[in-house]
Amino acid sequence: MIVLQAILGAGGEAHAATEIGTSRAFGLGLQLGEPTAITGKVYLDGRVNAIDFSFGSYYNYGFANDIYVQASYHAHLVELTSGRGVTIPFRIGIGGFLNSGYWRFDNDVEDVVFGARVPFGLDFDLEKAPFQFYVEVAFNVAVIPFVGVGADGGIGARYYF
Repeated sequence: MIVLQAILGAGGEAHAATEIGTSRAFGLGLQLGEPTAITGKVYLDGRVNAIDFSFGSYYNYGFANDIYVQASYHAHLVELTSGRGVTIPFRIGIGGFLNSGYWRFDNDVEDVVFGARVPFGLDFDLEKAPFQFYVEVAFNVAVIPFVGVGADGGIGARYYF
């Protein structure tokens, strides 16, 4: 990770421009997209590492679910900008997901799908208020009950306590 930060030309820690991730480490909010979910994020020891989670609903290519749950570790690799009221870190992560739902185009077959996900995103951390807006795309690999690949994404906002 240090090599990637050096290549991208930035360090890991923020310049105390925002409270998010330092004095306010836990955020809770809403994500719209795939999935639409309640979302949370907990920073671990500063603004470089975090755990993100969501609980909601997902509909994609005929799969409609009753429950969608995911958790991912995030590494904030570089801050693209800091100042003018916002700090924008780029992040990448790794985690897992669980879908419980049915295939609408396969005679409504119930299924539980478990797999891995790799999210990429930009956070927009406000400097004068404890709000974070974000955009995220995740690549998914289902492993149970079948092997398959896909992608999801969304936009969201969190308030930090």
